[in-house]
Parts: sequence; structure tokens; C-alpha cells
Amino acid sequence: MAIKLDFEKDDTIDIDNLKEEFRRIGPLLRRYSEIWAEAGEAFGIAKAVHEELRSKKYLQFRSQEGKITEKTLEAMIDTDPEVIKAQRAMLEAEREYKTIRGYVDGLLAKKDSLIQLGADARKEYS
Repeated sequence: MAIKLDFEKDDTIDIDNLKEEFRRIGPLLRRYSEIWAEAGEAFGIAKAVHEELRSKKYLQFRSQEGKITEKTLEAMIDTDPEVIKAQRAMLEAEREYKTIRGYVDGLLAKKDSLIQLGADARKEYS
């Protein structure tokens, strides 16, 4: 079953259709968790690329002729266009990872609410 993701819709509860809400919450949580895991992997890769590039630039700049202080070396690395590009990619991947984690947390809260609503409904019918 392909699940179309729309967090604004997925995060709401249709009180009049709790049975359908209970049916959907498991697959939704699974799908959002998969997306979160993929985003975590992308963030990890982007972070590794950024760190590797910084290390390569350090060695490259350190091997240049003349005396370079550590502070100057750090400034050279921090202002290198390739390092800046890799850092932006890493920050974007981190933002995506944290955003999707927020979606997962929201769905976990929805699940808890559904459990409580189900318990309340059973009390009313008893």
C-alpha cells in the first residue's frame, strides 16, 4: 500500500472515524520512521564528507610554502568555497533530519491520543 504523506493531514485525528485512524497510524509511523532513518543516513554522510574535506584542506594548506599559524590555517579552511559548500549541505541535511524527527514525534503523540480516545470510547459504551 503506497502511503501519500501530508503531515498536516496525517497529524490530525478524525474523531468520527477512529477505526480508520487506528488502521492508519501504524503504516504512517513506519513510513515516517523510514524517511527519518534515510535523512539520518544522509546527514551522517554529509557530515563525514564535510569533515573529510576539512582534513584534506588542512593538509593541503599546511603543505604550502611559508609559515602559517593555526589561526590563519583555520581561517583559510573556513573560507574555502568547497568547505563552505560541504558545510551548507551538511546543515541542510541536519535540518531535514531534525524536521522529520519532529514529524515522528508528532505521530507518536497522535498514537498516544488515539489510545486514550479509544479507551474513553470503550468507557462510554460500557
